Amino acid sequence: TVAADELINELTQRVTQFRAWQDTLDRHREARQNSIKPLTFPFPSFRKGQRELAEAVYKANNRAKQLLIEAPTGSGKTLGTLFPAIKALQTESLDSLYYLTTRNTARQVALDAFTLIQSDSPLPLILVEMTSKEAGCIEPDKLCQADSCPLAKGFFDRLPAARDKAFTKQQKTFDQATLQSLAKQYSLCPYFLGQELSRWADIVVADINQFLAPSAILYGYLIQDERKVSALVDESHNLISRCRDLYSLELRQSDYLFDSNNHDLQRALDAVQRAWQLLFSDRSGEQAFINYLPDKLEIALQKLCSIIGEELANDPSSIELQNLLFASSAYLKLAEQFGEHSIARVEKPRRGRGELAILNMDPSLFLIERWQSLHSLTLFSATLKPFDYYQQLLGLNDPVSGSLPSPFEPDQIRLTIRKDIDTRYQFRERSIRPIAELLVEQYHQNPGNHLFFASSFSYLNDIAQAFAEIDPDMDLHPQSQAMSNEERQAFLDAFTPTSRKLGLAVLGGLFSEGVDLPGDRLIGVTVATLGLPPFDQFHNLMRHSFDERFGRGYEYTYLYPGLQKVIQACGRLIRTAEDRGT
Repeated sequence: TVAADELINELTQRVTQFRAWQDTLDRHREARQNSIKPLTFPFPSFRKGQRELAEAVYKANNRAKQLLIEAPTGSGKTLGTLFPAIKALQTESLDSLYYLTTRNTARQVALDAFTLIQSDSPLPLILVEMTSKEAGCIEPDKLCQADSCPLAKGFFDRLPAARDKAFTKQQKTFDQATLQSLAKQYSLCPYFLGQELSRWADIVVADINQFLAPSAILYGYLIQDERKVSALVDESHNLISRCRDLYSLELRQSDYLFDSNNHDLQRALDAVQRAWQLLFSDRSGEQAFINYLPDKLEIALQKLCSIIGEELANDPSSIELQNLLFASSAYLKLAEQFGEHSIARVEKPRRGRGELAILNMDPSLFLIERWQSLHSLTLFSATLKPFDYYQQLLGLNDPVSGSLPSPFEPDQIRLTIRKDIDTRYQFRERSIRPIAELLVEQYHQNPGNHLFFASSFSYLNDIAQAFAEIDPDMDLHPQSQAMSNEERQAFLDAFTPTSRKLGLAVLGGLFSEGVDLPGDRLIGVTVATLGLPPFDQFHNLMRHSFDERFGRGYEYTYLYPGLQKVIQACGRLIRTAEDRGT
């Protein structure tokens, strides 16, 4: 029971606070619009093809279109897309620009380009770099709750002051380090502060997950606040595989095997176990693929989620129950839209260890709604052909598509194709020695740094052993599995203008794209095999599905992804107008 005066006073106080915040936003918006209008390109002239790229991006914003554009290496893609998109913030009265990446390292490239654009005078634009929770959280051993983490307790009480500070301080680029500094001043979690600031930011630089994942925060803000947003997606050739992962998941029976003192919770867990047992009652336990999901398990999980929610409301400290709730809810959400774009895999390697996975083959169904929520969308990469492959599997609606001319001359690269070495899987053993001999010959004929790419670590290791037999003095520099960021950087730093290394790397891996080794840091690249996906049951089912729907099963499943990896790997060689290589 509350007196009317008390309610009116609280309402007045809240409205006053919100009005002050809205006034801050209005002043910021006016300053932003005035500063963008006279903004000029940071260089005296555009690179070859860069002006056409900028014009295409600007027109896509102007006409609220989707753009699918192939811009070769060296054409200045980041600057050529970011600059016109910032100009469009003013002319199209957009609320925000999302610069989305498919690789973590690409975020820094966008931040560097923004710094370059405002090199003459700082722009009053708020840019926020969003990170994963793993990268942004500074209290990883605590739950995101007031009774566990001191940065969560009173978070929304301290947030307005930090938010006002962000919009009034001169430094308006909030990368990870700057966010952590601001968060520390107000005893806030830097990860969640970044999320809150992204709601009002002019530019958000983030991983594609932050917009496309089933529970993506940027998409949630866009819909809830009815914002007018354009998006740029860098390295878009990775989108199909990344989005397949986003809309796939695996449940494990063992995760639901534990005892609880809560009678209702234990009954719900027992019901889930019975559903698991029913799923495998008429199966051998070996891996199998099915085009439906088990109803009994879905019903049992729905009941379990309801009871876990009640349990966590009373005692939110159980991280095990939280994880179980998140996994079960994510499964149920995907199960609602299960159809011909996905398939289920079931397997029971041993008693009580059943597995059920939803595997996405075609993410277009999930992406259509996300793209339609945007004012305009630009997908760009050095490898985006054939366009219909990306258009169909990414759910694009009649996009404008095209390719820009290369800024480089043909004589900068010497291309040799060897047809006498058979690298097909069944003959791979025979190819090891000839490939090693070829690379040793090239290494000595053209002294300097070379990179060799093959389809797997096992293939690389076999060829490396052959090198040791032929020329034990060669300076081999192999990629290892599960490299940390520091190890990755050390691998690249080892290629200097004066070194003579033969790097060994995997197609489609860390070093086959997004790597710059200009000048004498890299003078030769050799690629063996296409890096095709495995010819297993899952990919054969995908091939059959794409044959029925598009008439291009082999191409969409194997050929185009394989060729894409080869082109990306070869693209490491020529990075500047002065580069030469083989």
